[in-house]
Amino acid sequence: MERNLKRLLILVVTGSLILTVWGAATATSKEKLTVWLPPFGDATEHLEKGFSLFEKENPNIEVNSEEISWGNYEDKWMTSIAAGVAADLGYMYDVMLAPFAAMGALEPLDAYITDEYRDEIYESLWDSLKYKGKTYGVPFLGMTYPLWYNVDMFREAGIEGPPDTHDEFLKVTKKLTKDIDGDGKTDEYGFGVAFNTITLHIIYPFFFQNGVEIVSEDGAKAAFNTKEGLEVLQGLVDMMYKDRIMPEACLGLGQGEVTELFLSGKIAMKYESRKNVDNPEIRARYPDLKIGVMLIPKRKNRSSYGGLGFFIIIPGSKHKEAALKLIQFMTTEKEFQEDFMRAIQIFPSAKAFVGIYADDPIQNLIAEQLGYAHAMPVSEKAVEIEHILIGEIQAAMSRLKTAEQALADAELKVNEALARR
Repeated sequence: MERNLKRLLILVVTGSLILTVWGAATATSKEKLTVWLPPFGDATEHLEKGFSLFEKENPNIEVNSEEISWGNYEDKWMTSIAAGVAADLGYMYDVMLAPFAAMGALEPLDAYITDEYRDEIYESLWDSLKYKGKTYGVPFLGMTYPLWYNVDMFREAGIEGPPDTHDEFLKVTKKLTKDIDGDGKTDEYGFGVAFNTITLHIIYPFFFQNGVEIVSEDGAKAAFNTKEGLEVLQGLVDMMYKDRIMPEACLGLGQGEVTELFLSGKIAMKYESRKNVDNPEIRARYPDLKIGVMLIPKRKNRSSYGGLGFFIIIPGSKHKEAALKLIQFMTTEKEFQEDFMRAIQIFPSAKAFVGIYADDPIQNLIAEQLGYAHAMPVSEKAVEIEHILIGEIQAAMSRLKTAEQALADAELKVNEALARR
């Protein structure tokens, strides 16, 4: 009897030890995902809440996020991938796709993405994340720069509503350009662009609206030096020097300075993101300012800048399935999407959330404009192409070159850059 009790006690103790060890092993067997993200300001807390929601639904996965400054963002990814110490997954933006995909730093995702999941997100966004036929990212958010206008300046000029076409836009800008005090100098202008710090977000859509692409479909050569491309650049030059509906001061002004001209009633229309023209600080400084937003006037189309933020997975990650699971959650989970997108005032990629701003007429119209967004050139030379084209456009706007010469020089330089693959 005593011997049997001893045997039973040994079995109980052994079993308890096995359960303890198994429990400890289970507690430490979570998959640990490392995610790299840029600063999203006040919306960052909503990202963290999203990760917590995901962990609650997936207790076997732990998410560790790291915020990297915008100034060091691309370099951090580049050097870490080269050293083999990058995160499992993270956020990237449009111009990063091609260079990183070209160096084999991104995992092709076609094998992981089901048709059902693909259908939940706008197809045009998926197309923007393809490089040489393969998909390297999952669309997360989109943004666009709409055309804003000063409501009172329109009313005082007898203009009933925003222009719908490019021709109407040109007529309206002339009516809005005025010498208020009769001294022979223009005091108010119809339109303004910050040519000193101009970016692709502002300049490329002028070309897209006239049916002009920046590079050829195969990415091998420049595509902007055409009759339609010349119409665009010559048109911008004429706005400043022939029709004079745009102040020459814009040549030396940055984006913030031209925005200030818009807010103070010196120019009537400007491309800009909402956060830079409609926020509590601006409303406090300009309490009487009334601004509206319009769809981009149609030329051959209404194409606008379509900025795209997306998630990627690194080939060296040992947790690819878990990473994709997190990405699917972050792009389709209703509570997170509504909280985060409203906080950052940007637009989700999933079709299910198209009405997220239905109660905000301005944001809803911007969402409609996003439907006309044009993808940026997918090229590993995208940044170099941008710098070349902007430099030549600035030369034309400063009358250092004719529009024809500026486009020809830009074409030559871009083709040389593309040939150095």
